[in-house]
Amino acid sequence: MGMKARDALAILKQYYSPFIHFTDTALVEAESAVRIFELNKGERLTVGAGPGGGFLYLIEGAADVVKNGEASPLKRTDSKVLPFPCPTRPETIDIVARGPAVLCHADGESLDYLLSWEELAKGRGDESVVSSMQVVRNSLAFRRLPLEAVEEAFKRMQTMGVEAGAEVVRQGEEGDAFYVILEGEAAVWSQDLYDDEQKLVATLGVGDTFGEQALIVRGTRTATVRMTTPGSLLRLSKADFDELVSSSMIEHVSQAVAKAMLDAQSHGLLDVRYEEEYDEKHVPGSIHIPLPELRRRFEELDPERPYVVICASGKRAAVASLLMKQRRLKAAVIEGGVRDWPFDTASNY
Repeated sequence: MGMKARDALAILKQYYSPFIHFTDTALVEAESAVRIFELNKGERLTVGAGPGGGFLYLIEGAADVVKNGEASPLKRTDSKVLPFPCPTRPETIDIVARGPAVLCHADGESLDYLLSWEELAKGRGDESVVSSMQVVRNSLAFRRLPLEAVEEAFKRMQTMGVEAGAEVVRQGEEGDAFYVILEGEAAVWSQDLYDDEQKLVATLGVGDTFGEQALIVRGTRTATVRMTTPGSLLRLSKADFDELVSSSMIEHVSQAVAKAMLDAQSHGLLDVRYEEEYDEKHVPGSIHIPLPELRRRFEELDPERPYVVICASGKRAAVASLLMKQRRLKAAVIEGGVRDWPFDTASNY
């Protein structure tokens, strides 16, 4: 059969709620929320309760739902119908194919989130505004935020046009805003202490963000961001960033709690200081990735393992934690940093 998610979604859009209410944009995004199962005659699919509930849809063929020993047909009609709900308690149901069949499972929480965002976006009316809202919601910086925080951030953002060659932020200047690229591309240039000139360290495109590091550490910009093409940006002030993004994403733990986590081996320890600082003094067994290198070294971290992050005082660790959470990595900041760490009782982690 070889049905793809996009083909299945086209059928869901035609027959099933809530997909009948989705716009084309939301339908494309829904691909990440569905899984396709292809069964031959007599094959069985066992479905248990998941954290987000979920629903089953019959796309093609015929199958029976077997629950507590009783079978009932799973149907698809030519009228718009509700899906079959998955278990919400510690129980399972079995789907048995009568012949070749294609079924789809959709995560309930993901569908609810998409529907909620669709309604918020529709309320804006103007298609260009809706498109801008989608860019904001899909950017890494906002994916882990509550829906209401994303919507409020969008309300407070200012749109600004920029020409090719324009310097949006300059290394050494005080940070006063956070930016999202709506249109165009930009280059990130940085000059370290031992560099003779600035070096190109990253390129940015639609949906990418910049400017958060100086806001979190309350310091100066660590890089210059220069547009390589004409474009459009969304600007969020420092005060609004602190209220809506930083406070929602950065979790702090005390030294005692962090040490208990590490002693229990439930968390990994990530040190984001510079190499010279790390060589001088560090917690044995910690993973060392300097903050400027973190964006290109995320693959060295285990996506299934939570981390506690440490630096000299906690500020750089806060930036690292925010960047990690944007990429769905679990992270918390150790308050006080290395300067307050109880090295006399430290274990190897």
